[in-house]
Amino acid sequence: MRLAPVFVPVKRIQPPDIARSEFSDDVIEKLANAILAVQGIVDPIILRRQGSEAYEIVEGALEYYAAARAREIDLRKGEMVGAFILEGEQEEALQEQVKLLRQSRSVAVPVVAPTPEPDRKGGETVSPSPVVISDNSQFESQLLGYHTRLTQIESRFEKRLAEMEQKDKENTQNFENRLKKLEKEKQESLPPVEALNMLKLEELVSRLKGIGVKNNALENLVKERDKSKFTSLVNIQERMKGKGIGDKTLLKICDRLLSN
Repeated sequence: MRLAPVFVPVKRIQPPDIARSEFSDDVIEKLANAILAVQGIVDPIILRRQGSEAYEIVEGALEYYAAARAREIDLRKGEMVGAFILEGEQEEALQEQVKLLRQSRSVAVPVVAPTPEPDRKGGETVSPSPVVISDNSQFESQLLGYHTRLTQIESRFEKRLAEMEQKDKENTQNFENRLKKLEKEKQESLPPVEALNMLKLEELVSRLKGIGVKNNALENLVKERDKSKFTSLVNIQERMKGKGIGDKTLLKICDRLLSN
């Protein structure tokens, strides 16, 4: 099964045994803001299920405190955090990774032992035990590196977002221009019945010029229309019989109105 992080509600994660005071407030704050900047974390927390709706932290105490702080800053963006969950076929391999990563983050720093002194009772020398110091500064340096990388990702994301917004603005403007053009074309090319119901006598005479329709016939049409609007071509045909507009003339009128 391929390893892939999942998103877990921060409020479902139980606080770790390691106290928050063990970590720098400055690092936590910077990492929290970096998490919010991209709404994600590059180093997912490793969890184990505790019941159906709770998780305990196996590795990632600092990441948890940063995620919790991110949630305090912005509840919407910081509600979820990326995590690996120890379960199923992946558990053994994940535990091995956790073990190795813990070892790599803990650097043994030799401490110069003081000069052995004689034991007051037996005269024997006693060598002090070696001291191992956990080098947290190296880990914090890595986190600051993550912050820098996240800042760069945020910059690229904002640039890409601005480009997309500009493109969307252009597409919207093009759509509005096309819509206006269609509306204009619709107004200029009305269906015959609608045109005969709307155009004034002077406009009808101008648009129907040259097809053999007499002006008095158009005057009769306008008078008939003013009584009540035409409802269809058949209605026009019936109401204009004997008034200068026969079937052939009506067809010519329709052709002309549709063509210009």
